[in-house]
Amino acid sequence: MKQNRSWMPIDIFIFEHEVFQSLTDTQKCAYLLCIAKSKQLRRGGEFASRKHLALLLGASYSRSIPRLVAEGLLEESRDGLVTISNYSQWQVDVTSAQRQARHRAQKASGSRDVTTIERHGKETYKEKDTLTKASRMIPLHEILGGNKG
Repeated sequence: MKQNRSWMPIDIFIFEHEVFQSLTDTQKCAYLLCIAKSKQLRRGGEFASRKHLALLLGASYSRSIPRLVAEGLLEESRDGLVTISNYSQWQVDVTSAQRQARHRAQKASGSRDVTTIERHGKETYKEKDTLTKASRMIPLHEILGGNKG
């Protein structure tokens, strides 16, 4: 199992959507599993074929693929590529830029002990000045207090 956690955004009103309501519980689960499985792939939202998707979903959920395609939740191209409809619209990581900026700032400062506290969407940083990079190496003669020689 992967050490880091990954997330998939889902509209909180999905269960009120009439297409989603028309599905059986197994089909609903299969659709959510499609999203989760596609997030693990290099090209998110795309499966090479129905057969590829069926292998990822397993026997019980793979029987839902035709219904998900019929309802427009999955799309199948002429060459057999299966994609999740509107995947790029919903599965965008809106925090990616913020996380990258924090990572770069942490890396630039050289600190290994930076804590981020988030409250109501506002970020504050509490930094401990530990293990930071020195701006330059101090020559031995300066440490010992002697003259350069």
